[in-house]
Amino acid sequence: MALSAVLLCVNLASCGSEFPEANHEDDIVTNERKLVTIEEEYEDGDLYTYTFSYDSKGRAIAVTTKDYYYEKPKTKVTNIAWSENTIVESRNGEDLILTLVDGLILKGENSDDNGCTYLFAYNPSKKLSIVEHSHMDGYDSSTTEFYWEGNKFSKYEYTDGYYDEEVRINYSGKTCKGYYPLWGFAIEDDCYTLLAHPELLGFRSNYLPSQIITQSDYSEYVTNISYTLDRDGYIETCTMSTFEDGEHYETVIYTFKWQ
Repeated sequence: MALSAVLLCVNLASCGSEFPEANHEDDIVTNERKLVTIEEEYEDGDLYTYTFSYDSKGRAIAVTTKDYYYEKPKTKVTNIAWSENTIVESRNGEDLILTLVDGLILKGENSDDNGCTYLFAYNPSKKLSIVEHSHMDGYDSSTTEFYWEGNKFSKYEYTDGYYDEEVRINYSGKTCKGYYPLWGFAIEDDCYTLLAHPELLGFRSNYLPSQIITQSDYSEYVTNISYTLDRDGYIETCTMSTFEDGEHYETVIYTFKWQ
């Protein structure tokens, strides 16, 4: 489970309130449509789908993923269990345990042999500011710092002592109904709870990035983003075209369903 610069190149939408009302019993937003399906299609034909199930309180309790790369699609189910101050994602006999304080995730721990731990810190506006990632054996540790311009996520800087990366996000001034769902992939690409509940990291926003620039030690990626919305203003499709050092790298199309 790692931060992914390419996955940070995600989509947009238009119109809606920036700060939706939360259900303060669980700090989960319940007065908007829920994200029920993400379809992720690459130009080489690779296709992945994510289907979400919710409980009566509007909390995601299961995510079914399908990988269509194989002749027979591979299916995995992630179960999500909620208690007062913890969320547990269970998949393939392993758990990701998230510890919450005041509705925000402060710690994540994997139950696998790597003993992976994530520590989260926030700015005074309750927006994610730092993620520290470490393993039990001391290897593959990293720090990512997140920067904000008001309520817009504007940049992150990643370092693990060997590799450095800076990602800058540009905006067109457009917004959407609901929220922009894919920041969760950028922060932790295996934590599916964040796709349905980005408010758990202070990331629930309807601001729409128009371009994302990733500068690493080795190359520069520029992702240009276009989108379509449904008649109510929720994101329907998003097309991301990425260029590496000026040459076409890949195109990914995301399709979303809400209800």
